[in-house]
Amino acid sequence: MLPSESVDARTQSALLAAIVTLALAVAMLLRKGRTRLWTAFALLNVALLVYELGDFLAGVLHVAWPLRLTLVAAGFVPSAVLGFLVEFQGDAGRGLGLRRLGTASGLVTRGADPDDRRYRPLLKFRCRCEAKNCGGVIRA
Repeated sequence: MLPSESVDARTQSALLAAIVTLALAVAMLLRKGRTRLWTAFALLNVALLVYELGDFLAGVLHVAWPLRLTLVAAGFVPSAVLGFLVEFQGDAGRGLGLRRLGTASGLVTRGADPDDRRYRPLLKFRCRCEAKNCGGVIRA
């Protein structure tokens, strides 16, 4: 356990998840004869690493900027998941549009603050994009 009293179980689990995803990403990137599937899996783990690292830093530092880091990573996780699933299915050409849509939704929410009313239309757009992505994955 970390010695600080302000570190709760959620913060510690975020640190553990960040360590595990870092280990998986490094292991996949250091493989000899790495395929596109392993690279897509490593990129997925890097996106999850950034998300969990932001969550951990927000719990430890009690400042706002790690939450923005978490929000940025959360925007790119769907694209990374789609990229991995498309490579796993072995049909990279068909999923290109889904990956572009996932990347676009990640870019839209990159700097959005969920409490700011000006960004609510962007977050609604992202939810529609993610719903479309999920439908595309189910159909694939």
